[in-house]
Amino acid sequence: MQKIQCLGVLVPKTPTKTKLIAPFLTLMLGVSVSCAHKEESAELKISFPTEADRDPKYSEIYEQNTRRESGIKNFETRFKVAATQLGSQFRSALAERYQYVYNEPQPLLSEASNQAGYFVTIYVADENSGDLGNPQIWNIQLKQPSGVLKPSLVKKLRPKEMWRAFFPDISAWSQEYLILFDSPAASQPSDHKLVNQPDNTLILSGPEGQIQFHW
Repeated sequence: MQKIQCLGVLVPKTPTKTKLIAPFLTLMLGVSVSCAHKEESAELKISFPTEADRDPKYSEIYEQNTRRESGIKNFETRFKVAATQLGSQFRSALAERYQYVYNEPQPLLSEASNQAGYFVTIYVADENSGDLGNPQIWNIQLKQPSGVLKPSLVKKLRPKEMWRAFFPDISAWSQEYLILFDSPAASQPSDHKLVNQPDNTLILSGPEGQIQFHW
C-alpha cells in the first residue's frame, strides 16, 4: 500500500473506486461491442404471415367462393359448415398464398383442376356425426342443371394447422374434407342461365339436418 506525506505525517493511500471499476467497465464495453457486431453481421430477421382473413387480396376471393350455414335447434348449435368452391380463380389465389406463407411455389388441391371440387369444414356438436366420409351418416350430392351427381372422392384433410393458414373458418373442433365430383371444374356463371338459378348446389343430408350451398 502506498503512503503519501500530508503536513509531515505519512498517510496510507487507499485505491479509489474509479481505479477499481475502470478495468471492469472496459471489459463490459468490449463484450457489448462484440455482441452488437455479431447481431449486425448475422442480420437476424423474423416475420409473421398475415392471417388469411386479413390478407386483402386472398380474403376477397375466398369470400366470393365460400358459403356458410349453421343449424340451430332448441337454442343449441347443432352444426356449422363452410364450403369453398375450388374453381380456377380460387385455386390460383390459393397457390399464390401458399408461396407467400411457405416461400416456395406449390399447387394445392390440384385434384380439383379437372373436376368440380369443394373444400368443406364442418363442426357437429355430436362429434360422432361429423364424418362426411361415412355415407351412413351423410349423403352428399351436387345438383347441376344437367342432373344430380354423387361424389367421386371424399377425403379427410390433415394437418389442421396447415390448412388453417388458407381456410379461416377452420376451428379446433372442426373436420376438413376435400369433395370431388366427376364433372367439369367450376367456372364463371353462364350469362344464359335463368335469373337466381344456381349453376351448382352442394347438398349435405343426414340425421343432423340438410344443408344446401348455392353457387
